Amino acid sequence: GDQISALQKEVSRLNHDLETASRLYDTRGKTVQHIQQQAEARGTEFADNMQHMADELVRLRRALEEAQETLATQQAYSRTKERELAAARDQAEGLQASIERLQD
Repeated sequence: GDQISALQKEVSRLNHDLETASRLYDTRGKTVQHIQQQAEARGTEFADNMQHMADELVRLRRALEEAQETLATQQAYSRTKERELAAARDQAEGLQASIERLQD
């Protein structure tokens, strides 16, 4: 009887150990799954961020090109105005000289 009782206790202890191990395994499995999901989410987030940065870079490059075109246009306009101003100045000097000659 003692041996049977001892065996029953041993079986009960082993069953308990098995349940504990099984629960631990499930918990670890869930933890691993959670870590994988987090890693996937981070990977997706990273990819999204990279895409966003790439889009932003394209947008900035376009804005820079537009600014450069605007600057070139402004510079061309400015050069035209400078030429017109120089021509007007020459004309004014010519008129001034004519007036001075007439006054002599």
